[in-house]
Order: sequence, then structure tokens, then C-alpha cells
Amino acid sequence: MAYDSIIQGLVEAIWYKNRNSSVRDIRLKCVADRRIGDDCPSPKTISNWINYDFKPKYKPLGAEEDNVIDPWSERDDGTFDADRIKTLTVLTHVASKVMEQYGIKDFAGFTKRQADWACKLKEFFNLSNQFEALVLLLFTFQFSQKERFELETSKPTTVDRSDQLSQALMSWVWWDPSSEKSVDDPFYPWEYGEQQTTRMVALASGLIPDPIDVSLASDEPLLKYERAHAHINTRKSTTPVPEESADRLGIPDTEDLQSIDDYDWNNTA
Repeated sequence: MAYDSIIQGLVEAIWYKNRNSSVRDIRLKCVADRRIGDDCPSPKTISNWINYDFKPKYKPLGAEEDNVIDPWSERDDGTFDADRIKTLTVLTHVASKVMEQYGIKDFAGFTKRQADWACKLKEFFNLSNQFEALVLLLFTFQFSQKERFELETSKPTTVDRSDQLSQALMSWVWWDPSSEKSVDDPFYPWEYGEQQTTRMVALASGLIPDPIDVSLASDEPLLKYERAHAHINTRKSTTPVPEESADRLGIPDTEDLQSIDDYDWNNTA
């Protein structure tokens, strides 16, 4: 049976996250993935993909990739990048609060790749707003993980608007929490409020030792807050994004998802 590149790409992403697992365990994860489900290939096919396709292309970046930088002394030329230091200081504070809430002991700071992505994305967020800083932290973890995955699996690292993370970022830019669609048809983590976003950040950090409950409690309200942004004028608009605009972005309808956690931020297939 022939499998298309999308299924193979989804299986590769699962293998990448579970490289020390057996073929059987990887297949169980593939079957449980609702995007694969009954289309999951046989253990023999998965084994062949791993041995003849995934592993030969896998080139780990090395232990230094996980080294934590000191934002106050990372520049060797003696220059002082106050804006970068501000961004990383605020995000370190936010991240530390998230890690403390979920009992994560291994967070010591950001890697260079994470720091670079935080500074690339900062203009989309207002760091004086703690909730926006939390969402920036989520995007920072996800974009840096995606780039590392692509580098280590010999994939192109170009970012285009069809990419799921790019779509999510644009949805954040145009998100209007006061619109009826945002309240009644939530899809992205931030649309559920701070608690759900915090859970997603904890997962995205890659540091959590055991699975945590990321489902929205039945009695948990959808929280609204006033957005403020000094850089992107479109953020101040109260006009909801037309439905056809969302369709062009290829964003799945909520009814296609069992929970918002079915949205795969790291889908690189």
C-alpha cells in the first residue's frame, strides 16, 4: 500500500519526538493521532521508514544546542542591546512562573535559538501585558522547536504563510476578543484564556516530565481582556475578521477537532 507524503511526514514528526521508543509504541501513537488514525501504516512500513528514510536524514545539532545563554553577557563586542535584554528578561520571568506552577525544575533560561525567535517575534506583542507575553512565550517555544526539527531532519527551514505556525501568528494579530466568533467558536489556546495558554506553554517547553491535563474544565469560563498594542495598528480594530479570510488561511473549524490540543503546532509535513 502506498502512503502519501503527508502521512509519512506526520509519522516522522512522531518518531522525531519519540526516537527512543519502539516501533510498536510509535505506531500506537500514530494510531492515536486523529490526523492519521486508520491510515496508520503497518509496523513493517514504519520500521522501514525509520531505518531507510528518517534515520539517514537525521543529523542532531549537538549538545550545545541546549545550552542556556546569559542575555546580559551574550555579546562579545561590548555592545548593549537593551531591547533584546528587555524581551528575554520579561519572558524569563513569565516562563519561570509557568514552570513553577507545573513543578518543572529543569528550566534555567533560554537557548540561543529560543532567544533569537523571541526577539524576531516580539513586535507582534505588547510585553507590558503579561498575557501577551505569555502568548509570545508559546510562539517562541514552538517556532524554535519547528526550526530545530527541520534542521535536524534535513528539511527546508523557509517559513511561508501556508505554515500552521504562520497562520496561527496571523490569527493572533487579527484576533479580536470582543467579537462573537472569538467567544463562541474558540480555536487557538489564547481564545480560552490564561489558564489554557499556560498549560500549552508548559507542554511546548518540552521540559514537563509527565503528561498533564490540558483540557478545558467544563466550568472554566472563557476570559476576556482588553488588548493594547503600541506597534501594530490593526490590533486596535474592533472589526472581526471576515469568515472568508479565515477560510483562506486554511484554519480548521472547531468541529473538526476533539479539543484545541488536536491543533498540531509542530506539524511540518
